[in-house]
Amino acid sequence: MSRLMAILVAGMLLAAAVMVPGPPELDPATGSTGPVEEKEPGIGPSAHCPWALSDGSRRSSYIAVAASSTEAELSFVEGGRLEPPLSGQTATGPNGVVAKIDNPRQVGVSSAFVEFEGNAGAAGVVASGDDILAGYLCPARIPATWHLPGGSTLEGEGLVLRLFNPFTADARVDLWALSELGTEADDRLEGLTVPARQTRIVVIDEILDGRETLAIIVRPSAGSVIPVMSLDRDTDSAVWAGTAPSQGWEFPVASVEGLDSALVLTNEGSLEVNFLVEVFDEAGEPGTPLSGFIVGPGQARIALSELLPSGVGLRVTGDGPFGAALIGRSETAVAVAPGLPTNADTWLVPGPGAIGANARLSFLNTGVTDVTVTYTPLNSSGDGGSPESLVLPPASVTSVALSDPGTDAVVVSGDGQFSVGWWAEGGGKVALGGALPGG
Repeated sequence: MSRLMAILVAGMLLAAAVMVPGPPELDPATGSTGPVEEKEPGIGPSAHCPWALSDGSRRSSYIAVAASSTEAELSFVEGGRLEPPLSGQTATGPNGVVAKIDNPRQVGVSSAFVEFEGNAGAAGVVASGDDILAGYLCPARIPATWHLPGGSTLEGEGLVLRLFNPFTADARVDLWALSELGTEADDRLEGLTVPARQTRIVVIDEILDGRETLAIIVRPSAGSVIPVMSLDRDTDSAVWAGTAPSQGWEFPVASVEGLDSALVLTNEGSLEVNFLVEVFDEAGEPGTPLSGFIVGPGQARIALSELLPSGVGLRVTGDGPFGAALIGRSETAVAVAPGLPTNADTWLVPGPGAIGANARLSFLNTGVTDVTVTYTPLNSSGDGGSPESLVLPPASVTSVALSDPGTDAVVVSGDGQFSVGWWAEGGGKVALGGALPGG
């Protein structure tokens, strides 16, 4: 335990506390009827996607999925205006609906939102190319503050924050930056205006370079934004969206063979948060729990590769709300994924096989009884796979390979509570992805 505490103490940072403003009224034109504080993420009538990259050597796709009949449309939001909606290839089956919209803009990075007509759904963006393999979930709900742990600005790395405002009123935000040096104060992080229906780009590595661990907390003082972070290296890139703080997180994928993994926890409160990390393996044999605390405000970083084998899942709980993300690195790969702040009996998983790489699903059952799950691969061309079932033993993690490499989405249901994630690898690159509860 002394070794773990040494790691934690080295990663705990202080910052000044401020009051959290209430979320403002949202724009009904986006499909959101009012502010929803994201205590737990979920599906909704719309999903906000601040990042999609397409050019001559890289491509990205928007994946929308629902468990029942719906239609999905994509609208780009650029230059202060909402562009006419686009529809992609859609397939409906007995266990779900999936739509795939290849990004038609070959001009770099763009922002858009997906609107569901009918039943609510989930959306994500996946990207692949010469120097990228990545996927992230598009948030459907707007919290009061956003946590984005997992960044860094070491030599050869680029760290960019995109603040997407799809609404009709300007937004104003402050950014908290927490690194191994402490709280990072800089005028370029305070009082940032994000005009209505535009995206503001903050190049973090130009403001704070040479940081090994760098977390950003986005705190709006007026209006609303949806943030996404990209961490770019010469050989791979990671992309992940912000999440609200929670008192519990699950990581169905906590370690992948070949990746040097770390868990980063963030605390925006004025009091320290005590946390417990529980380890789950395929055999259902409980690992030794890890405990520690996050100073308030501050962050903690736990180097997992030295403590855990590959192929395990984690549950992290605390006595106060905190953010959590997993970052994995190798000589050629980088991947970041936030945890899942809930478990559920139905999950929508956009994108695991849509990037043309070897993909696997990972199921985490932290309960004390068996859970039988059924997962159905969906393909926008209409030739998705048949439903498959398996039993998740209590207190265990189970992974399966996707037999269809072109799977655009997966619908998963069970007779109990569990969580699900995915990862894909190819060409020395790795992507980590998540899911949203389907109800």
